[in-house]
Amino acid sequence: MVAEVFVEGGGNKNLDIKLRQAFGMLADRAGLRGRMPKFVACGSRHEAYKDFVTALEHPEPGKTSLLLVDSEGPVSEESPWTHLGGREEGGWRQPPGATDGQCHFMVQAMESWFLADIPALRQYFGQDFKEKALPRGSIEAASKAAVIEGLTKAAKMTRKGGYDKGRDSFGILKTLDIAKVRAASPWADRFFTSLDKTTKGEEP
Repeated sequence: MVAEVFVEGGGNKNLDIKLRQAFGMLADRAGLRGRMPKFVACGSRHEAYKDFVTALEHPEPGKTSLLLVDSEGPVSEESPWTHLGGREEGGWRQPPGATDGQCHFMVQAMESWFLADIPALRQYFGQDFKEKALPRGSIEAASKAAVIEGLTKAAKMTRKGGYDKGRDSFGILKTLDIAKVRAASPWADRFFTSLDKTTKGEEP
Protein backbone atom coordinates (compact mmCIF):
# COMPACT_ATOMS: atom_id res chain seq x y z
CA MET A 1 0.00 0.00 0.00
CA VAL A 2 1.27 3.45 -0.95
CA ALA A 3 0.70 6.31 1.47
CA GLU A 4 0.23 9.67 -0.23
CA VAL A 5 0.63 12.52 2.24
CA PHE A 6 -0.71 15.98 1.41
CA VAL A 7 1.49 18.34 3.41
CA GLU A 8 1.11 22.01 4.24
CA GLY A 9 4.24 23.78 3.05
CA GLY A 10 6.33 24.53 0.00
CA GLY A 11 4.75 26.83 -2.53
CA ASN A 12 7.31 26.96 -5.32
CA LYS A 13 9.38 24.40 -7.20
CA ASN A 14 12.48 24.80 -5.05
CA LEU A 15 10.63 24.62 -1.72
CA ASP A 16 8.47 21.72 -2.92
CA ILE A 17 11.61 19.70 -3.66
CA LYS A 18 13.12 20.57 -0.28
CA LEU A 19 9.91 19.56 1.50
CA ARG A 20 9.77 16.18 -0.22
CA GLN A 21 13.43 15.53 0.51
CA ALA A 22 13.19 16.52 4.17
CA PHE A 23 10.09 14.49 4.96
CA GLY A 24 11.48 11.59 2.96
CA MET A 25 14.62 11.60 5.09
CA LEU A 26 12.56 11.60 8.29
CA ALA A 27 10.43 8.72 7.01
CA ASP A 28 13.56 6.78 6.14
CA ARG A 29 14.90 7.25 9.67
CA ALA A 30 11.51 6.18 11.00
CA GLY A 31 12.06 2.76 9.43
CA LEU A 32 10.04 3.16 6.23
CA ARG A 33 12.82 2.45 3.76
CA GLY A 34 11.47 0.22 1.02
CA ARG A 35 7.89 1.40 1.54
CA MET A 36 8.35 5.14 1.43
CA PRO A 37 5.31 7.42 1.42
CA LYS A 38 4.77 9.95 -1.33
CA PHE A 39 4.89 13.46 0.12
CA VAL A 40 2.96 16.09 -1.83
CA ALA A 41 3.88 19.73 -1.12
CA CYS A 42 0.63 21.70 -1.29
CA GLY A 43 1.54 25.21 -0.20
CA SER A 44 -1.15 26.59 2.12
CA ARG A 45 -3.21 24.65 4.66
CA HIS A 46 -6.32 25.25 2.57
CA GLU A 47 -4.67 23.88 -0.58
CA ALA A 48 -3.49 20.81 1.35
CA TYR A 49 -7.05 20.16 2.48
CA LYS A 50 -8.45 20.68 -1.03
CA ASP A 51 -5.88 18.33 -2.58
CA PHE A 52 -6.63 15.72 0.08
CA VAL A 53 -10.37 15.93 -0.61
CA THR A 54 -9.78 15.65 -4.36
CA ALA A 55 -7.71 12.51 -3.80
CA LEU A 56 -10.53 10.99 -1.75
CA GLU A 57 -13.01 11.78 -4.49
CA HIS A 58 -10.80 10.04 -7.08
CA PRO A 59 -9.32 7.06 -5.21
CA GLU A 60 -6.61 4.94 -6.78
CA PRO A 61 -6.21 1.23 -6.04
CA GLY A 62 -3.40 0.50 -3.61
CA LYS A 63 -3.13 4.09 -2.40
CA THR A 64 -4.23 5.70 0.88
CA SER A 65 -4.34 9.48 1.31
CA LEU A 66 -3.28 11.30 4.48
CA LEU A 67 -3.40 14.97 5.44
CA LEU A 68 -0.61 16.70 7.43
CA VAL A 69 -1.03 20.36 8.44
CA ASP A 70 -0.04 22.69 11.27
CA SER A 71 -2.58 22.60 14.08
CA GLU A 72 -2.06 26.38 14.54
CA GLY A 73 -2.93 25.96 18.22
CA PRO A 74 -3.18 23.39 21.02
CA VAL A 75 -5.22 20.31 20.16
CA SER A 76 -7.72 19.38 22.85
CA GLU A 77 -10.27 17.60 20.71
CA GLU A 78 -10.18 13.82 20.51
CA SER A 79 -10.96 13.91 16.79
CA PRO A 80 -8.58 15.94 14.59
CA TRP A 81 -11.50 16.74 12.28
CA THR A 82 -13.35 18.33 15.19
CA HIS A 83 -10.31 20.51 15.83
CA LEU A 84 -10.19 21.64 12.21
CA GLY A 85 -13.93 22.24 12.13
CA GLY A 86 -13.64 24.45 15.17
CA ARG A 87 -10.95 26.64 13.64
CA GLU A 88 -12.30 27.26 10.15
CA GLU A 89 -15.54 28.60 8.71
CA GLY A 90 -16.81 25.93 6.31
CA GLY A 91 -14.75 23.83 3.94
CA TRP A 92 -12.93 22.00 6.73
CA ARG A 93 -15.62 19.49 7.51
CA GLN A 94 -14.60 15.86 7.67
CA PRO A 95 -14.79 14.66 4.06
CA PRO A 96 -17.08 11.72 3.30
CA GLY A 97 -15.14 8.50 3.80
CA ALA A 98 -12.24 10.14 5.66
CA THR A 99 -11.26 8.66 9.00
CA ASP A 100 -9.58 10.25 12.01
CA GLY A 101 -6.52 8.17 11.15
CA GLN A 102 -6.10 10.07 7.88
CA CYS A 103 -5.87 13.53 9.51
CA HIS A 104 -2.61 14.55 11.19
CA PHE A 105 -1.08 17.63 12.78
CA MET A 106 2.28 19.20 13.37
CA VAL A 107 1.54 20.66 16.81
CA GLN A 108 1.45 23.54 16.87
CA ALA A 109 3.59 24.05 13.75
CA MET A 110 6.34 22.27 11.84
CA GLU A 111 8.92 24.38 13.67
CA SER A 112 7.70 22.89 16.95
CA TRP A 113 9.41 19.65 15.96
CA PHE A 114 12.75 21.50 15.92
CA LEU A 115 12.55 22.02 19.69
CA ALA A 116 12.82 18.28 20.21
CA ASP A 117 16.39 18.20 18.87
CA ILE A 118 18.42 21.13 20.18
CA PRO A 119 21.75 19.56 19.09
CA ALA A 120 20.46 19.58 15.49
CA LEU A 121 19.66 23.28 15.80
CA ARG A 122 23.11 24.02 17.24
CA GLN A 123 24.72 22.10 14.40
CA TYR A 124 22.65 23.89 11.76
CA PHE A 125 23.11 27.45 13.03
CA GLY A 126 26.62 27.03 14.38
CA GLN A 127 28.44 29.25 16.84
CA ASP A 128 26.51 31.79 18.93
CA PHE A 129 23.20 29.95 18.77
CA LYS A 130 21.40 30.93 22.00
CA GLU A 131 19.21 27.96 22.86
CA LYS A 132 18.05 29.64 26.08
CA ALA A 133 15.84 31.87 23.91
CA LEU A 134 13.74 28.86 22.86
CA PRO A 135 10.46 27.97 24.61
CA ARG A 136 10.82 25.45 27.41
CA GLY A 137 8.60 22.56 28.42
CA SER A 138 6.31 20.55 26.18
CA ILE A 139 6.97 21.34 22.53
CA GLU A 140 3.25 20.95 21.78
CA ALA A 141 2.32 23.53 24.44
CA ALA A 142 4.37 26.36 22.94
CA SER A 143 2.40 28.62 20.61
CA LYS A 144 3.45 28.91 16.98
CA ALA A 145 4.32 32.57 17.53
CA ALA A 146 6.48 31.73 20.55
CA VAL A 147 8.36 29.05 18.64
CA ILE A 148 9.10 31.31 15.66
CA GLU A 149 10.09 34.19 17.94
CA GLY A 150 12.34 31.89 19.96
CA LEU A 151 14.07 30.55 16.88
CA THR A 152 14.60 34.07 15.53
CA LYS A 153 16.13 35.30 18.79
CA ALA A 154 18.23 32.17 19.29
CA ALA A 155 19.75 32.43 15.82
CA LYS A 156 20.10 36.23 15.67
CA MET A 157 23.82 36.32 16.43
CA THR A 158 24.76 33.30 14.29
CA ARG A 159 26.12 33.33 10.77
CA LYS A 160 22.51 32.99 9.55
CA GLY A 161 21.49 36.22 11.24
CA GLY A 162 18.20 34.75 12.43
CA TYR A 163 15.62 32.19 11.36
CA ASP A 164 14.12 32.46 7.87
CA LYS A 165 11.38 29.94 7.13
CA GLY A 166 11.97 29.75 3.39
CA ARG A 167 15.72 29.44 3.76
CA ASP A 168 16.02 27.32 6.89
CA SER A 169 12.91 25.26 7.67
CA PHE A 170 13.48 22.20 5.50
CA GLY A 171 17.24 22.34 5.98
CA ILE A 172 16.66 21.91 9.71
CA LEU A 173 13.83 19.42 9.31
CA LYS A 174 15.93 16.92 7.39
CA THR A 175 18.59 16.83 10.14
CA LEU A 176 16.25 15.98 13.02
CA ASP A 177 16.49 12.82 15.09
CA ILE A 178 13.04 11.40 14.44
CA ALA A 179 13.14 9.33 17.62
CA LYS A 180 13.51 12.54 19.65
CA VAL A 181 10.66 14.19 17.76
CA ARG A 182 8.35 11.23 18.33
CA ALA A 183 9.24 11.07 22.01
CA ALA A 184 8.55 14.79 22.48
CA SER A 185 5.40 15.06 20.35
CA PRO A 186 2.53 12.56 20.69
CA TRP A 187 1.01 13.93 17.49
CA ALA A 188 4.23 13.39 15.58
CA ASP A 189 4.40 9.84 16.91
CA ARG A 190 0.77 9.33 15.86
CA PHE A 191 1.62 10.47 12.33
CA PHE A 192 4.64 8.20 11.86
CA THR A 193 2.80 5.28 13.45
CA SER A 194 0.00 5.82 10.94
CA LEU A 195 2.50 5.90 8.08
CA ASP A 196 3.97 2.63 9.27
CA LYS A 197 0.56 0.96 9.41
CA THR A 198 -0.62 2.37 6.11
CA THR A 199 2.45 1.27 4.18
CA LYS A 200 1.99 -2.22 5.62
CA GLY A 201 -1.54 -2.34 4.22
CA GLU A 202 -3.26 -1.72 7.56
CA GLU A 203 -5.92 0.87 8.32
CA PRO A 204 -4.30 4.21 9.30
